[in-house]
Amino acid sequence: MRMSVLLYDGFTTLDIVGGYESLARIPAMQTEFVAKEVGIYAADTRALGLYAWKTLEDAKGMDILYVPGGLGVYAAQRDPQILDFIRKSHRTTTWTVGICNGVEILATAGVHDGTWKAAEFVRRYAVGVRGVDHDLAFPVRGLGKLVLHLQLICEAQNDAGNSFAYLLSDARLNLMGSAYSSA
Repeated sequence: MRMSVLLYDGFTTLDIVGGYESLARIPAMQTEFVAKEVGIYAADTRALGLYAWKTLEDAKGMDILYVPGGLGVYAAQRDPQILDFIRKSHRTTTWTVGICNGVEILATAGVHDGTWKAAEFVRRYAVGVRGVDHDLAFPVRGLGKLVLHLQLICEAQNDAGNSFAYLLSDARLNLMGSAYSSA
C-alpha cells in the first residue's frame, strides 16, 4: 500500500507527522512526500522543513492521498496545479485523507461530490460555503473513500493517524492482505 503526503509551503508539521508516525509503521506501507517540485517545503513555523522526493506529475497510483492543514492551505486552494492533482488522484485512490483545514483544499478541489460531511465547528462556514454539509463533531470520520480529521486542537493529530491505522486494519476492509492489528 502506498501513501502520498502532499507538501506545500506553510503546512502544519503535526498535521503530517502525527498521522505519518502511525501510518508509516503499518506493514507493507510505503510513504512518499510529494509536491509541485522536488525540494524542501517550510512548515508554518518556518523553523522546520520536509523534503518532497517526487513531483505531483510523478506521484501516480497511490492508495492513500494524505492532505495536511496549515496556514499555507489558503495559497494551496488557489493553486490550479495542486487542485488538479487532488482531483486526478482522488479518482483512483482507495482513501483520500484531509487533516484539519487541509479538508478545505479537498472541498475547493471539489472531491467531496456531496458524499461527505465536515465536522469541525470552527470551520463550518469556511467549508460550508464550498458545498459541504455539516454534522456533529467527530475527531475522525470515514465516509466512503474520504477520511476527515477535523480537530482544531492539533494535539489530537496522532490520534487521527492511530484511528485511521485502525480503520485500515479492519478485517472487513481486507485492504492490506495481512493480519495487522493496531491493538
